[in-house]
Amino acid sequence: MSYGLDFSECRFVTDHKGNRLRADIPYNMFSMLVEFRQAALRAQTEQIEKSVRPGTYKGSLGTLVDVSVTQQAAPQIARPTMQSQTAPLKSSRDRLEALFSVPLAVPVEDRDNSSCPAQDAAPQNTSPRSRRVYFPREFCAPIPVEVADAITNGTYFLRAWREYRKYKSADSAELTGLSIATIGWHEQGYNIPSKDTLERFANIYDCTLEQLIGISSPTRNKVDNKVVTHRAIKMAPTETDYPDTVLGHIVSGKSPVTAWRVFRGMTEKQLAERYGTSVSLLRQMTESQMLSDRTLDKLGVIFHCTRDQLRRPNGLVVEPHKVRPTAPKRLVNAVPPQSDAS
Repeated sequence: MSYGLDFSECRFVTDHKGNRLRADIPYNMFSMLVEFRQAALRAQTEQIEKSVRPGTYKGSLGTLVDVSVTQQAAPQIARPTMQSQTAPLKSSRDRLEALFSVPLAVPVEDRDNSSCPAQDAAPQNTSPRSRRVYFPREFCAPIPVEVADAITNGTYFLRAWREYRKYKSADSAELTGLSIATIGWHEQGYNIPSKDTLERFANIYDCTLEQLIGISSPTRNKVDNKVVTHRAIKMAPTETDYPDTVLGHIVSGKSPVTAWRVFRGMTEKQLAERYGTSVSLLRQMTESQMLSDRTLDKLGVIFHCTRDQLRRPNGLVVEPHKVRPTAPKRLVNAVPPQSDAS
């Protein structure tokens, strides 16, 4: 769209490929384009000010008067040229520069503040991302000297432990199962890490949980004041039938898993291989009284018994101090004891 402009006198300078680099236009066309630009900016500003609350844009173009009025009201600024010292400038160049000159601020009339709505103060940024909220320097257990020196110099304690173990952020993220951004978030002290988070870091940094809990840490208070709630131990129903040998082992104080293992003639290593775990973990499972139904079902397949038969009978009172201890096993190559008759 030409908007009534005559481009016949315009000359375009192109490169060797024909791409236009610049345009040489007459001065009258340049003046019209400048006036178009000023009018467009003024119309855009007026449209924005009509759609917002009064006083939002105090320094906008809407408060300025027309360019011609500003030029008449503003004093002429003397320029360090030979012509400015002898006579006022009336050339086309002076008029062109006046279009781009910065107009003086127009004094604004004082308005009654009661008519304007009260503006609330800007809310302060209380986001935890902008400030450090937790930085312990004393811990419940002694820490290495290198870590303590780094913390004293201003390094956050989780980062001090990571640098002490020669880990990178990517290594810690891979070992803890977290992202690198989350590791960096925890190492800035912008939040208070929970007990589960500290246990993850203690596991990969080969330290105790007490070495990561500050003396005045809210995490420590939560751990100390936490009410331990034990789940109710599931017992077998009264009508559950046990083999006599298994029931005898349970009455003597053995766990149901151990009683069934002895009844089936299996060693701990054999049961661990059948279950798919290590011997140490199997011993922990054996002593535990809170085995899940899934674990009991898997053991029931191995022992050929039901889930209830792997629980203690309901109402059974175990008195191991009244049970007669079993005789010690004899060695194969042991020397038989000599009789007193000889």
